[in-house]
Amino acid sequence: MRDIEVVPGVSDHDIVLAKFDTKPVINQKPPRKILQFSKANMEGLTERIKGYESTLTNQVQNKVPVNDMWLGFKTMLTEAVSEFIPSKTSKESEDYPWIPDSLKRLIRKRDRLYNKSQKTQSPALKEKVKDLKHRVQREMRQNYWEYISNLFTEDDSNNKKFWSYIKKLRKDSQGVGSLKQHGNLVTETKEKAKLLNEQFQSAFTKEKLGPLPDKGPSPHPTMPEITVTSQGVKKILSSLNPHKAAGPDGISTRLLKETADALSPLLAVIFNESLQQGQVPEDWRCANVTPAYKKETDRTQEIIDPFHSRLSVAKSWNTS
Repeated sequence: MRDIEVVPGVSDHDIVLAKFDTKPVINQKPPRKILQFSKANMEGLTERIKGYESTLTNQVQNKVPVNDMWLGFKTMLTEAVSEFIPSKTSKESEDYPWIPDSLKRLIRKRDRLYNKSQKTQSPALKEKVKDLKHRVQREMRQNYWEYISNLFTEDDSNNKKFWSYIKKLRKDSQGVGSLKQHGNLVTETKEKAKLLNEQFQSAFTKEKLGPLPDKGPSPHPTMPEITVTSQGVKKILSSLNPHKAAGPDGISTRLLKETADALSPLLAVIFNESLQQGQVPEDWRCANVTPAYKKETDRTQEIIDPFHSRLSVAKSWNTS
């Protein structure tokens, strides 16, 4: 529903005029780039990463800003991945996961026979189509219930198949629905984004940018200098979940996990330079924010939580 307005009527009653979109707008997801680690040249990738350590050392000596150091490192890693790890483009499949290739071939055979029987009007072909139709239905039901029975296991850590099934049950994807602001319905995409942005910003405390107040001498001992070690970074990278989505930079968590030995010294240098310079690279402040409903009783921006996906490197920096 969109473009709601009140217009004068022919009598003493006004008319509420609204326009409806009878055809839902389905958001098509863009194709995803999938890295094929099984075909990767990990030795070449590791050597390329290790060879960048001298470049970082020179940048530290020349006091290069940490933001430029990070951008150079990210460019090197992106180019190395393109060279040593093959990739493929994957689109969202419209097929149901419980239909195997053998059943797909049987369905295509049934459709071909049906078209042929409609042209020839042969009783024998029609009988074959009927038998094939019943066979497809039987195998479809059997595969479906076998798939359902295998969804629920005692191991709750691996529920990927379950969510894949739930995803296939959805009929459309329209993103965020209509929102309410002061009793008014907001339907336009830009207005909804602006409204959500204002709501998310209101949840954060606005820091005062002036000088810090003088509290006098501290009664506590001086905090020692913080140093990030490569062993600590390696431990954090090795504990990353390889199935988590990448952040805005597109660096795969599986890539960080599998090249932790080579990456940890380089990232330790960048982390320490960030501490020394008192600066955080701009990329580390970015996140992909997705609104998620907390409940379904009302459609206002106040009941929406921001779900954000940050850079895996920035998460490691916060943890280290």
